[in-house]
Amino acid sequence: MHINNDTIIKDDNKLIRQKSNDVSMPLSDEDRKLLLDMLEYVDNSTIEEIAEKEDLRPAVGISAIQIGIPKKM
Repeated sequence: MHINNDTIIKDDNKLIRQKSNDVSMPLSDEDRKLLLDMLEYVDNSTIEEIAEKEDLRPAVGISAIQIGIPKKM
């Protein structure tokens, strides 16, 4: 999943307040991919050239619910 400012839901979206569900361990391939995508977003958001090109805001973290996925990750 490509994460950028367009895919991050805003604070006024009701989904952002939804209770997230636990994920089972070991992680499924889908959940592992999601976590890697979230990490890539955080890493890339701190590199000015990439952040500007891909429309990323600087981040120290991101939760799955911020991209509309109610999972505790």
